[in-house]
Amino acid sequence: MSEMRQRRGPGGEASGSGSASSSSGMRGGPEIDTREAEQKLMDAMHSLRKPKTVGLSNGAKKWKDLLEKDPYNVELAYKLGEAYANDEQWAAATNILERSYKKVKDLPDEEQTNYLLMLCEGRFTAEEHRNAADVLEQIIPPHPDDERYKKYNILATQVFCFIGDMTNGLKCFANAIEGEPFENAAAVFVICQPGLWTCGCFDVAHEMIQKMITSEEMQQRFSVLQKLSGMRSELKKKQQEEEDSIFGFTKFTVYTFVVVFVIMMLIMGFIGETRSLASWEEYRKNPPQDPYRRRSQHWQSP
Repeated sequence: MSEMRQRRGPGGEASGSGSASSSSGMRGGPEIDTREAEQKLMDAMHSLRKPKTVGLSNGAKKWKDLLEKDPYNVELAYKLGEAYANDEQWAAATNILERSYKKVKDLPDEEQTNYLLMLCEGRFTAEEHRNAADVLEQIIPPHPDDERYKKYNILATQVFCFIGDMTNGLKCFANAIEGEPFENAAAVFVICQPGLWTCGCFDVAHEMIQKMITSEEMQQRFSVLQKLSGMRSELKKKQQEEEDSIFGFTKFTVYTFVVVFVIMMLIMGFIGETRSLASWEEYRKNPPQDPYRRRSQHWQSP
C-alpha cells in the first residue's frame, strides 16, 4: 500500500524513472533499452518504501505523550496510530489501534474509515490475513470520487486474494486499475501479484493488464516490471529468512531442537525417578541386616 502511495506524484501519474521512460516512448521516442530500464526500475523499487523511523518521530512523540495522559481517548489513539503508520512502524501502529478498536464508532465517519483502513493494513502487513478480512468487512467502500477509493481497492484485492476469495479479489483489482494509465495499473498489478498467485487468479489479472498494452515498448516495460517483482519477492523472502534465523538456523529448527531437548530431559528424569522409586520399594521390602543388631541378639540369647 505504501508503494502505491509513493508511486503517485502530485498529478496522480506514476512517479520515478519508469514513467519518464514510458512518456518518452509514448511520444514515439526510440525503443526502450531493456537493461537500462531494468536498472532504473530496480533503483526506483528500492526507493519506493521510505526508511523506517528509528524510535519515535516528533509527530508520534507528541500524540504518545497526550495519549498517556488520556489513555481511553480514541481520537488520540487514532492520531498516534496514524503517526506510526506514516513512519512505517506498522507493529506499533496496529498495537495502538487495537486498543481502541471497540470505540472506533465514536469517531466521525471519515476518521472511522481511515482508522479501519490503517488497522486492516497493519494486520495485513503482519500477515494476519483473516483478521485483516474481519476489519475490511466493517469498512464502507469509499465512493469512486473519494481519494481513498484506489487505496481501499488495492488493499482489499490483497486481503481477499490471501483468504482465497477470488471473486471479490478480482472485482477490487478491476476497480483499482479502472481509469488508470498503464504505468499505475502495472504498479497495482505488481503490488497485488503475490496475492493473485495465492488465490489462482493471476492469469485473469495478467490478461486485464495485457489488454491495456498498445505498443511493443509498453510490453517490454511490463516484462521488466514482472522481472523486478520476482526479484523483489525473492529479496523479501531472503530478508524474512534472515530475520527468522538464529545462529544461521531457522527459528523453527531452533525451537524444535529446544522442545525435543526438554522432552528428552523430562523422559530421562522420569526414568531416573522410576528407578529410584523401584530401588526404594525394594529396600523397604528387603532391608539389609544390621550386623551390630545381629551380634546383640546373639549375646542376649540364653
